[in-house]
Amino acid sequence: MERLGARRLCKLCGAFLATLLAASPAVPARALPYDTGNLTTYNYTSKGESVPTPAAYIPVKRLCAADFGAQSAFQIADVAVEGDSVYVLDGDNGLVYILDRDFQVTGTIGAAEGDGVLRLAGPEGLFVTHGAASGEVEIYIADTRNARIVVCDAAGGFLREYAEPGVRVAGEEVQYEPSKVAVDRAGRMFVVAKNVNRGLVELNSDGRFSGFMGAPKVQVDWSTYLYRLFATEEQLKRMEAYVPTEYNNVTVDAEGFVYATIGALDSAAVKQVVNSRLKDGYVTPIKKLNSSGDDILQRQGFFAPVGELQFTGETASIIVDVSVRDNGIYSLADNRRGRIFSYDKNGNLLYILGGSGSQLGSFSTISAVAFRDDLLLVGDKNGTVTVFEPTAYGRYINEAVTQEYLGNYEQAEACWDKALDCDANLYTAYMGKGKSEYRQGNYERAMAYFRAVGETEQYSKAKGMLRLELLTRWAAPLIIGVLVLAAGLTVLTIWRRRRKRAAGNGKPDALSN
Repeated sequence: MERLGARRLCKLCGAFLATLLAASPAVPARALPYDTGNLTTYNYTSKGESVPTPAAYIPVKRLCAADFGAQSAFQIADVAVEGDSVYVLDGDNGLVYILDRDFQVTGTIGAAEGDGVLRLAGPEGLFVTHGAASGEVEIYIADTRNARIVVCDAAGGFLREYAEPGVRVAGEEVQYEPSKVAVDRAGRMFVVAKNVNRGLVELNSDGRFSGFMGAPKVQVDWSTYLYRLFATEEQLKRMEAYVPTEYNNVTVDAEGFVYATIGALDSAAVKQVVNSRLKDGYVTPIKKLNSSGDDILQRQGFFAPVGELQFTGETASIIVDVSVRDNGIYSLADNRRGRIFSYDKNGNLLYILGGSGSQLGSFSTISAVAFRDDLLLVGDKNGTVTVFEPTAYGRYINEAVTQEYLGNYEQAEACWDKALDCDANLYTAYMGKGKSEYRQGNYERAMAYFRAVGETEQYSKAKGMLRLELLTRWAAPLIIGVLVLAAGLTVLTIWRRRRKRAAGNGKPDALSN
C-alpha cells in the first residue's frame, strides 16, 4: 500500500507540473516601462522555445552626459563597482567619473594638471580592487593609446604605472595596446591586448610579462595540417589563419577565477552548438579560467551559455562583457541585440533583459555591465549608464540561487516555489526543486520535477538512488524471509525423510508425537 501511494503521488505530481508548464506566465507585480516591439521580456524553455516571461529587472534610472557634467562628446568605455562607489570610464575624453551611492559625481580621474601622469589617451578598460599589500582601493585603468596600465587610489591620486612589458608573439615583439585589465588578489594582472591572439597577457604584480593565459584552442583541417608539415619556419610564423580568437574582455571573481569573453565567433558554429546541445566549451563566448589557464566553466544547463538561442544567418550574439556576482550568477552583455543574459554557476539560463532601441531600458551599443548589490548597471557607448533594479520575481530567483550556493536547499526550494508562482515556464526552478528533493532523499518527487522539463541525466541519477533505497529498505526483510523459508523447507524435508524411514521400519514417526 505504501508503494502504491508513492506511485500515485508521483503521477499526480507529474501531472500537476505538466499543467503548470502549459499555463500562461503570471503578470509581473510591477509593469515594465516598455511593452512593445523587441523589448518584450522573454526566456527560453528546456526545449529551446522562446516564451514570454515576467521581467526579472526593470530600468529605473538613466545617467547621461549632463549627469556627469560632460561638456563634449561622451562615450562609456567601461563601468566598475567597488562597495557603494561606481566608476565610469569616458573613453572619448580620457576621464574616470567617481559616483557615490546616489549616483552623484564626487570626483574625476584623468584631469590632472602639471606633469600629466594622469593624462589618459583613449582608455578602454577599468578594474577596481583592493591592493594586495595595502588593502586600500586601487583603480586600474587600461590607458590604451599610451600603452600602459595606470593605477590610482580611491581619490584619483596617481600611484604607479606599468608600461610596455615587451610582449612577443611567434618570436616577434608586437605593438602593445592594452584594452581591458583585471587583477587577482595576488596582484597579478590579466590584460586583453590588441594585436595579441594567444590569450590573455599575464603580468606579474611588478608589471613584468610572464606569459599568455587561456589561449583558446583551434581546429585545423587536413590541408592546413599537411601544409604545416612542409612549411618553413618563416611560413609558420606568418600563418595567421592558424591562430586562436582574441579575447575582448576580462574580469576576476571574488574567488580569484578569471572570466574572459570572446566576441568574434562564427555564427554557424554557434548555431551548431545550440542545435546539437554541445557543452564541451570549444565554441563559447565565455570562459572561466583557473590558475593553470584551463577552462572550468560549468555548462550543465540544457544549452551552453552563448546568449541568444534562436537566430538566423550571421546573427549570433556578440558578447562584449561579463559581470560575476558573489553567488555565482554571471551576466553576459550582447551588443548585437542590446541584451543581458544571466546564468547561474552551472550555466542554467535565469533571465534576459534589455533590447535594441532608444527608450529607457534599451541600448544602442552595449559596452559594459556591472552589479552593485542587486542593482544592475549597463553602460552604452552612446554615453549613458542605465540602472536596473530587480522585481519581486527577480529577487526570488536571485535568492534561490544564493541559498543553493550557500547550501541552504530548503530555503532555496521555497524561493523557487515563489518564482514558479510568477512564471510556470521557468525550467531552472524545476531543476532547483528537483535537486533540492534529491538532496533530501525524496527521489520520486525529484524524478517528477526532472521529468517535467526533460532532464534525463538528473532523472536517471534520482531513479538509480530510488532503486538503491528500495533495495536497502527491503534487503534485510528479504534476506530474513529467505532464511526462514530455507529453514522451513529444511525442517519439512527432514520430517518427511524420517517419516518415510519410520514407515519403512513399521515404527511410528517420533516427530508425529
